[in-house]
Amino acid sequence: MKKEEEIALSIRHNREVVETAYLTTDEKVIARVTDGIYRQPGSALRELISNAYDADATEVRIRTDEPRFNSMTIEDNGNGMSPETLTRVMNHIGGSSKRNNIGADYGITDPEDFNLSPGGRHLIGKIGIGLFSVSQLTQSFQVITKKSGDNFRTIANVTLKQFTDQANDINDQSNNSYESGTYKIWTESAEDTSTHGTTIVLNKIRPQTKETLSSLNIWEGLATSKSDIDINELDDVKRPKYHIGLIKDDEHFNLLDDTEKVRSVPWEDTDSAEEAFHKLVRCVWDESKPSNPNPKISDLFDFYLKMIWDLSLSIPTGYVEKDIFDIPFNEQFYAYKFSNVFKGGQASKLNINIGQKLSDYFDLSHEEKKINFNVYIDKLKLSRPIIFENIPNTNHAIKKPMIFIGEFEDKFEKYPLSATGGPLKFRAYLLWNSKICPTEHQGVLIRVHNASGTLFDDSFMKYQVQENTRKKQVTCEIFVEQGLDSALNIDRESYNFSHPHVVVLTRWLHSAFRQFSNANKQLAKRIRDDSNISKTFEIKTQISNIVDKAWTQAGNDIAEIPPKVTIIESQDDLANANEKNEFIVDFTNLSTNKILSKDHKANNKTGLSEEKIRAITSILASYGVLDNITPSKRNAMIHAIYEVIIAEGDQ
Repeated sequence: MKKEEEIALSIRHNREVVETAYLTTDEKVIARVTDGIYRQPGSALRELISNAYDADATEVRIRTDEPRFNSMTIEDNGNGMSPETLTRVMNHIGGSSKRNNIGADYGITDPEDFNLSPGGRHLIGKIGIGLFSVSQLTQSFQVITKKSGDNFRTIANVTLKQFTDQANDINDQSNNSYESGTYKIWTESAEDTSTHGTTIVLNKIRPQTKETLSSLNIWEGLATSKSDIDINELDDVKRPKYHIGLIKDDEHFNLLDDTEKVRSVPWEDTDSAEEAFHKLVRCVWDESKPSNPNPKISDLFDFYLKMIWDLSLSIPTGYVEKDIFDIPFNEQFYAYKFSNVFKGGQASKLNINIGQKLSDYFDLSHEEKKINFNVYIDKLKLSRPIIFENIPNTNHAIKKPMIFIGEFEDKFEKYPLSATGGPLKFRAYLLWNSKICPTEHQGVLIRVHNASGTLFDDSFMKYQVQENTRKKQVTCEIFVEQGLDSALNIDRESYNFSHPHVVVLTRWLHSAFRQFSNANKQLAKRIRDDSNISKTFEIKTQISNIVDKAWTQAGNDIAEIPPKVTIIESQDDLANANEKNEFIVDFTNLSTNKILSKDHKANNKTGLSEEKIRAITSILASYGVLDNITPSKRNAMIHAIYEVIIAEGDQ
C-alpha cells in the first residue's frame, strides 16, 4: 500500500490515475467514530458546518432531499483541500492537523497562530474526525474539493466499515492504527481556476437515519392510535403543528387523514430563505399564549424542523433579530452586572443611560469582529433562534425582563499548561423573564468561540439549590473566548466536569445565579411595596373625599373643614394633643384588650385601619352624633367600631 505522500503526488500530476487506500486512525479508540459517537443525525451536519467555518467559508449550503432523505449534499466555499491535505485527512482520522505545525504545513491553520484558520478565525474543530461524523448518516460518501488557483479538483469516494469490539483487535497492541474503511482518490481537470471549496455528497442514507429524520415514530404512533380499539392504553401521540409531511403510503399509514400527511410549515414558498427562517422562529413565540403557556419545540415541530432549530443554536452565526449586547437601552429592561466574588458577591445595578448598549459596560477586550458566515439548509437561512425584545410575560410583579451581564478571566498561572490548556476568559448574559419561550431555552448554553455542541442545560451545571421556579424563568449564554477547548469530550456535546476550566466556570455560574436570585427577590419586594404605597395613597384620597362629601351633606359650612381626629396610643401623645377642633380617640389602654393587642400590628400593615377609624369618627362628628357623648363612651364606641374594622385584617 502506498504512503500518503506517494498517493498525493501520483494524482496531482496524472488525471487518469485512481488510487485506492485504507482509511486509518491514529488511535484505535477513535475508530469508534464509524459506529457513530454522536447522539443525533444533526450532529454530523453540525461537524461538517464546523469544518467549513474552520476553512474560512462564508457560505454553506445543505440539501437534505427532505422529506425522502435518500441522499444529502453539503457544499461550502471555503479554502478547499489539496491532494496532500485530503490524503492526510484520510490516513489520519482523529489525528487533527489543526492547532499544530502540521496544519500550517498543509495550509489548514495560520502559520503564526495554530489556533486560527488561515483567514484568522478561531478554530472550533478539534480532533480531526468532523468529516467522518457522517458515519452517523451513511457508510458511503464522496468528497469533491478544490483550492483557488488549482486547475483540477480532488475527488475521493469513501466507504466506511463498522467498528467491532473483537477481542483480538482490542488486545492487539502491535499496531496502534485501525482501518476504518477504504477510499478511492483521483483528480479531474477544472477550468474555473479561481473557484474554491468543498462539496460532500452523502449516498445511501442509513434506513434508520431516514426513519428518524422523517419522524416515522410519530406517524406510526398516530396511525396505531387510530387503529387501536382501546387508545387509552397508548401514549398520547400528537401530530406536530409544523412538519414536512409524510410520503410513506401503505395500508397502515392510510389510516391517517390526507390533511395530516400534507406538510405544514410557517413560511410561504415565495419567502426568501432569511424571511422563512424568521417566520419559523416567530411561530414559536406566537404560541406563547394562555392556551399554551409553555410552548415546546418538541411538541410543535417534527424531527427535521427540531434538528434545524438545534443546528441554529450551535453554529457561529448572528441572532435572528438583535444581539442582546447591541440593543439600545430604552428602559425596556432592568440591567445589572455580576460580581466575580464567588462567596457573598452581589450584582450591581447598571446606571445605563437611554441609547446606551450593554456592550459598553465590558472591560475585557472581547471578540467584536463580525464574521461573515451564512448557513442554508434547504429553503432556510439559519440564524440563532433567540429573541430578546417583545417577549411574552405573565402577571408577575416584575413586568420587564431583568438582564445581568458578566465577564471573567483567570490566567491559571499556578497550574501547568498541560493541566488547564491555558487561561480561561469569557463573558455572559443571564436573562430573567416571567416566561421563557420555548421551554427548551430554559437553562445555560456555553459557546466556545461562538459555537456550541451542547443545548441549553436546565440544571445550570448541576446547581443544587432548590430554585425550580426561577430556573424555568432564566435563559443564559456564556461566550468563551479563551480556554475550555481541552475540557470538551470527543463528541463536543459534553464536558469533562473535573477539568479546571469547567470547575471554575461552574463556580462562577452558580455564584451568578445566586446573585440574580437575590436581586430578583429584592426587586419583586420593592415593586410590591411601591404598589402597596401607591394603592394606599389612592385609598386614603378616596376616604378623604368621602369625609368631605359627608361634611357637606350634613349641612355644615362648606368653608370650614371637617374636624380633625387624632388617635393617641401613649400618654406622651395625649399630653401633646391639641383638643381645639379635634376629636381625641384614646387608644392608650388598647393593650388591655388581648384580641386587639395580639393582632393589631399584623392586621394594620398599611395604616388604613387608623385612616378608616379617623374617617368614621369625622363622619359621626359631621352629623353631630358625638356632640352629647362623654369621652369615655365615645372611646368605647370607637374601640368597638375599630374591632369590627380589623376583625379580618385591613381590607
